[in-house]
Amino acid sequence: MNSSTRNSQNIVTIGDRHVRNCATKLQHNLGANYEVSNIIIPGAKMDATVNTARDPIKKLRSEDVVVVWGGANDASKNNTKVALKHVCNFVKKANIVIMKSPYRPDFIPSYFVNSEVINLDRQFEKKMKIYNNVKMLEIDLNRKYFTKYGQLLNLSGKELISVKLTMVTKEFFNKKQLSPICL
Repeated sequence: MNSSTRNSQNIVTIGDRHVRNCATKLQHNLGANYEVSNIIIPGAKMDATVNTARDPIKKLRSEDVVVVWGGANDASKNNTKVALKHVCNFVKKANIVIMKSPYRPDFIPSYFVNSEVINLDRQFEKKMKIYNNVKMLEIDLNRKYFTKYGQLLNLSGKELISVKLTMVTKEFFNKKQLSPICL
């Protein structure tokens, strides 16, 4: 590891196909003071995602950030309770940004996959409130930000998400250390 990497803030993005190209766009938005890496596991459920992330986060410092984007594959398999359990165990180990799963605009809103995605996101939000090291990123995008098949984000969607992700990630790095007040 060279000295410029050691002094930079590190961000690891990990997830299913939604995370593809996120590191490049995030690196561009954040600049040279940040080192962004990407781990893509197409079709992965949350257990595989967090298990793959365990080794990279061992190398991170306490101020670095891990972005986890997954859950849609769990929702489509009606596996949301297991996904939630894996994320709850994982978030105790680093600063985490959890990307909420986008619903599928190619399906009607009441379709079970969309209902499960909404349920999973609601459960994540509820469970993650107790952690100071976790931020949730809303991915409420309309149809124009998805590919023509509707399952994945298009380039405009990825760009919009990377801008939102840049702002949320910087919140971790801009935390002010509060000094105690002497009485």
